Amino acid sequence: MQVTLLFRTKLRILFLPEQYAVSFALTSPRSVRCAAALVSARLREAISDEIVVRMTNKVATPKASRPYMPGYGILDANSGRGLLPWDWAVERLTRSRNYWVATTCADGRPHCVPVWGIWLDGAFHFSSGAKSRKARNLAGNPNCVVCPEDGIQAVSLEGVAERVTGAPTIRRFVENYNRKYAWDLKPETVLDMGPIFAVRPRKVIGVDATPGEFQGSATRWLFD
Repeated sequence: MQVTLLFRTKLRILFLPEQYAVSFALTSPRSVRCAAALVSARLREAISDEIVVRMTNKVATPKASRPYMPGYGILDANSGRGLLPWDWAVERLTRSRNYWVATTCADGRPHCVPVWGIWLDGAFHFSSGAKSRKARNLAGNPNCVVCPEDGIQAVSLEGVAERVTGAPTIRRFVENYNRKYAWDLKPETVLDMGPIFAVRPRKVIGVDATPGEFQGSATRWLFD
């Protein structure tokens, strides 16, 4: 830990991420003690956030099987290409630029719109205007479907949307979102525009519609 203590100057923790950095004007022994106490608190905060990140990154691999698709000539699980690995779906949920999010209106009508978003901690995250149709639909019925834009190597995710409120996750959402879309969201103000949703999968279907691959690649992943 590299800390410089200079009276009548500033103290800055050099090795911590910017969000944890602190500065003080140290003018007395008491100010040094106060600074040390805050440094300790910021260290605990940083360590706690790291623990949260590591825990949430541990996502169990779902159970894979063939989907029920009568009339499409789907082969058994050991034929064709066999079952696709879960990483195949995660890659497409991660790298897609545009996604479709389908929700249900209060009167039962479907609603589907394109969004930007990121795959983070085993869930699809996206932001929305507070008064948008999809946000109001999700407030009444959090069940939804998310699909990356690729219809050839296609993925369809059925899940439940939850509002994201934890500061560490919001910060990581903003960092990943800005990097992916060359955008400029701020962790401190992103929720002023509307909620961030995390759609946790319950069932995901993936198919490779390349000619000759469909019947032997269709895979369903189920989550506990």
